[in-house]
Amino acid sequence: MNMRRLLFIVSLLLSPAELAIGQGEYLNRGQSGIGASIDYASNDLVRAYGGTLGFTYKGTLDLDLGFTTIDYGDGNTISRSISPSVTLYLAKQRADNRRPTIGLFASYSNNSTRHWVFKTGPDDGFSFGVMVAHQVLRSDKILFQPTIGFSYIKAQSIAISGNFSIPIGIRLADGDILALVPSVSFQSPNTSYGGSFVLVKSLF
Repeated sequence: MNMRRLLFIVSLLLSPAELAIGQGEYLNRGQSGIGASIDYASNDLVRAYGGTLGFTYKGTLDLDLGFTTIDYGDGNTISRSISPSVTLYLAKQRADNRRPTIGLFASYSNNSTRHWVFKTGPDDGFSFGVMVAHQVLRSDKILFQPTIGFSYIKAQSIAISGNFSIPIGIRLADGDILALVPSVSFQSPNTSYGGSFVLVKSLF
């Protein structure tokens, strides 16, 4: 796989929307909040780490900004990207029904790569897709919410990816949430494994 295409795909897979860690996923409809995360992912070729900041309006719209550093592992190549994303929740699961949370998301990535003697980029990539989440364990204290997502990625060439994550967390005072989110992403021929540490604070 082309090196630049691979870095694009990994940076987009680590965006907040792709990882399905938008704070709105955990908030009820009508509830606004802010969120932050620390993220990590790796596959056979690269490892990536970064963080996100985001805001949710009324539990229906996420606005997030992700920062990612990708290490190719050769000691010479580092790629950095900034990835804003937006998620619109078409349906939200409620305590009184089994309808899942469904969201549509779009993400943009601006990526630059630095080798030990020269720099390439910046380059651009886009993705959009759908996510579905279902809270399995209904509890006032514990969060267990498997999530699946599928994405169309345009980064020098076209790719399709799938992501599966399992947010596991606790509900704190005033509706705040602290969660660990292990995840796996599939994009032929690579499978990436990762995780995120997420904090969501309810505002009003």
